[in-house]
Amino acid sequence: GFWASPRKHENFGSVPAYLDQRKRQLRAEAEAKKALLPDPQCPEGMTRMPDEERLQSLNDLKRRKAEIKAELFKLPLNVNSMRARKHQEALHKALDDVENSIKIFERPVVYIQA
Repeated sequence: GFWASPRKHENFGSVPAYLDQRKRQLRAEAEAKKALLPDPQCPEGMTRMPDEERLQSLNDLKRRKAEIKAELFKLPLNVNSMRARKHQEALHKALDDVENSIKIFERPVVYIQA
């Protein structure tokens, strides 16, 4: 009959490939435009540090922290001489500086001077 259900082809109900391809293309173009825009949260005169550089710096800092701790553990418990005391204080100060830097580089976004 005239009102019989139409035959459905094998791809009936699925999105055509050319539309999927166009959607991917538009999404890639939008991401490229977004990557070119400056970060709205970036302070003036600063740029965002690339993630791989940030992670490399973080690894270097963690390695330096381990070195300083190892050197501190080698020192005697009772430091008598002025030279040894100054060395111990310098190591503690360096350890504090490295730990503060680690806190900064553990953030997901780090800004550096442009």
